[in-house]
Amino acid sequence: MKRSHMIIGTALVALIALPVVGIADHGGFGKQRGHDRGMHQKRGAKSGAGIERLIRNAESIGLSEQQVEQLRSLQVDHRVEAIDRRAELAKAKVQLRSLMRDDESVRDDVMSAIDRVTELHGNLAKMGYDHRISVREVLTDEQRETIRDLKEERMQERRGERGERMSPRGGMRGHGSQRDI
Repeated sequence: MKRSHMIIGTALVALIALPVVGIADHGGFGKQRGHDRGMHQKRGAKSGAGIERLIRNAESIGLSEQQVEQLRSLQVDHRVEAIDRRAELAKAKVQLRSLMRDDESVRDDVMSAIDRVTELHGNLAKMGYDHRISVREVLTDEQRETIRDLKEERMQERRGERGERMSPRGGMRGHGSQRDI
């Protein structure tokens, strides 16, 4: 009887923890294998890509040399810290997977490991947000407005490029759109 309760308990822990293991196996929430990026980044972006874009557009944004140096310093500090935190998270995920594979693992140990992975993942997201705020503080209100305008222009250009490939009904040409048939 005790053995059946233990099996049922283990099964329940596994069902509850499956999403976390999936996160651990794939490197994070919404993260695909082979992509090393922070929570705040878009698919395929590298850590610090936003700052690189700011620096490339320094003249049109109106950044001073001092601001560029501050941004570069923030970028390096952020990358170093992100590497350390991602390594810590990766180790915690390895430990969690090991505990979950072990039939003899104690439930409380598995739950603590799940909590640790969740905490580290949250800390990484918070670090990304803090970095974003730090970058924002380097910029003036006018520069932030210029950046918003540049982003909007870039989005308009992309929409125009996509619109050329779209059929009148909104689907991709040649991909099952009723009008294209």
